[in-house]
Amino acid sequence: MSTGERRGRTGAEARAVPGEPELTSYRGVEWRKDPDGTIGWYNDEAGGWLRWRPGADAPPLPPRFEPDAAAIPLPPRLKRASWRSPYRLVPVVLVAAAVALGVWQAGREGGVGATALARREARALVGHCLPHASSPSGAQVADAFSTSPVGCSSRVAEVRVVSVHQVTVSRPRPRCGPGQMTLQLAYVGTRTPDVECAVALPRH
Repeated sequence: MSTGERRGRTGAEARAVPGEPELTSYRGVEWRKDPDGTIGWYNDEAGGWLRWRPGADAPPLPPRFEPDAAAIPLPPRLKRASWRSPYRLVPVVLVAAAVALGVWQAGREGGVGATALARREARALVGHCLPHASSPSGAQVADAFSTSPVGCSSRVAEVRVVSVHQVTVSRPRPRCGPGQMTLQLAYVGTRTPDVECAVALPRH
């Protein structure tokens, strides 16, 4: 079709002739739809008709061609990968690995590892004397004792640890012997500190 014929057949709206391409113009661009449903647009720079495809770089479609354009399938290279594709599973695997690593580190830093360390520190207090704990302002806290032992002859020593009992589900609150006080010192990083049994030192 010559340029003169092409421009003569197009106008504001050209009527479709059975068996022939349907021509129209939209926003200064000439469009055609072939009987088989193929849609094309005229590119002045290329000097010819270019086939329109979903996702391709092209001018806006004429509204009258949009229903036909919706029926044109996406080219294989533009189709999304199936949810079963290994490429789409990669982000899921990476997220799962990151979560598992975080849980593992939390368990080592704030769970089993911290509990074991607190138990070792508690057992190391047996036979040693403890002073009262101090608040951030430096004042002593009643009925609270420090986990840092001092010499039993020190004037700040208040109690002596005589035994340590492990806290378990079946024994959440072990009892100390007669004349002994029950302590549960606070260790950083564990929710189940052991119970220390202590005796008060004579007043200095």
